[in-house]
Order: sequence, then C-alpha cells, then structure tokens
Amino acid sequence: MTTHLSHEDHADIARFADKNDYDSLWRVFDRVFPDCAVRSDQRDRKAELEAAAWRNLSSDRDFMRMREANAALAASAATH
Repeated sequence: MTTHLSHEDHADIARFADKNDYDSLWRVFDRVFPDCAVRSDQRDRKAELEAAAWRNLSSDRDFMRMREANAALAASAATH
C-alpha cells in the first residue's frame, strides 16, 4: 500500500498528522488508498487497513524525519 505514495503524499500525511488535522489526513488516505478496499469484507476493515498503512509509514525513516520537522515547526509557531 505505502509503496505507491509519492514524496508529496508522505509530506501531506506527516503535516496533517502533526497538526492533528484528522479530516485532512483521512482525505489523503482516501485519495491514496482508494483501491485498498476492493471486496466488501475489506471495506469493513478500512480503519484497520489505514492503521496498518500508518504503522508502515512510521517505520520509514524519511517519513519520520518529515514528521519531526513538522512537529518542530508547529512547536516553534506555538511559542511565538
């Protein structure tokens, strides 16, 4: 699933996750992973599949660096 993510997709997911902007985050997941649920039993497991994708992303060093950079920017903006 996550191998089809572009650099921009990674950046969007990292940015929205760190802002706790879950509506935007789920829109990215819906756009990126629309074909994950091709069978009706998989549609029922959409949240589980998205959680698995999140776990995969969390093990990606580049993605985690983007998250850390976004978190640092958010923290800096909050103190100013």
